[in-house]
Amino acid sequence: MNTPLPDEFGDELALNISDTTTAGCLLIAKAEHADALSERLEDYGIMVVARPISRMLFFQALKLMNASRKRVIGLARENIKLQKKLDEIKIINRAKLVLMQYLKFSENQAHKYIEKQAMDMRTTRYDVAMRVIKTYYLDKRN
Repeated sequence: MNTPLPDEFGDELALNISDTTTAGCLLIAKAEHADALSERLEDYGIMVVARPISRMLFFQALKLMNASRKRVIGLARENIKLQKKLDEIKIINRAKLVLMQYLKFSENQAHKYIEKQAMDMRTTRYDVAMRVIKTYYLDKRN
């Protein structure tokens, strides 16, 4: 984005783009504004380059921004994967508690039960845990 824009300076648009998309944002500003803008916008992943800018520096900034964007997208994917795994662990622990409460299993017995059922049924521990919760917990509540 080459600032200033016709209807605004451009920093608000850059912030909006940064907040609502995974697109990288490169703001080109006059040298006297670049440092202050960079200090304010760098926490949002917005790169600020001072004008005048050479063609080589411009393309280097674009490559750096693209590499950073790919890294952030990779981290976001990893975060989603870890969050899913954490949710699965919570469900499995909830199923263990249900087995402990309704069948008077120890925690170790509940753990072994879920693992054995998963192996015997050739399914995941998560699927077994969901079945346990539906069978014992949800049926008892109704």
